[in-house]
Amino acid sequence: MPEPETLKFVYEDLVRERDRLRDARRAITSQLGVLPTASAVVVTVFGALSNDIHGGQSTLLFGLALAAFVVMVLIGTIAVFPPRSFRKLRKEALQRLPEGGRGLDQEPTVEWLSSMIDLERKLTSRLETALGEERGALLLVEGLFVAQIVLLGWITLSSA
Repeated sequence: MPEPETLKFVYEDLVRERDRLRDARRAITSQLGVLPTASAVVVTVFGALSNDIHGGQSTLLFGLALAAFVVMVLIGTIAVFPPRSFRKLRKEALQRLPEGGRGLDQEPTVEWLSSMIDLERKLTSRLETALGEERGALLLVEGLFVAQIVLLGWITLSSA
């Protein structure tokens, strides 16, 4: 059986990693809200300032830029709003412990630390999965934002 001091260090390390993953998720999800908003501003300003969006290729390209905005909003919404909050992940991980984690505070230090290390490992694994999914969604949204700017730039250059 490992020493309590060793278990304490392992537990603290896992808690730091969990917190780092939570911060990373927070940063990504905040961008998933900002980019579609910026996209809406770009499309609105472009549409308001442009007189040459009528006819043929320009209308098609502007429609594609609007479609990119709609897809960005959908991706951001799907990535941010599923019930994968930290509280829910923690509750699910606790339920996987014996007796749902109840009575942990009654255990001796070594058993408590071992149980908490198991909990943090499960949480870290779930957070890594969620972070990967949200990061993938962010990369898609960023790509669509760039594509939208390119489409609107193409309209501007072709109508000049």
